[in-house]
Amino acid sequence: MTDEPKSWINKNVIALSIIIVAIVASAYLYLNTTPARDYETYSRFGFSFEHPEGMELWEQGMGGIGIATTTAGIVQGTLVEDEIPEIIGVIWIPFESS
Repeated sequence: MTDEPKSWINKNVIALSIIIVAIVASAYLYLNTTPARDYETYSRFGFSFEHPEGMELWEQGMGGIGIATTTAGIVQGTLVEDEIPEIIGVIWIPFESS
């Protein structure tokens, strides 16, 4: 009877140890294989955000009609590196008061 709880605890400790090692190893690999990236700041129409350097951005009015204004519009961007596209989209519209 005294061996049973120890066996159960040992199995849990081993399983937890394996999970922790896997998480630490994954984090180490991710941090050491992900290249550092430079960012640029987009700042127009009363807001700003950072995007990867070299991303192509374009602005347009709502629904693709006209030009973007401080009241409403769309900013879209794309960047293709290593055949993996990164896409960003920001939409802003007028605030409706009740």
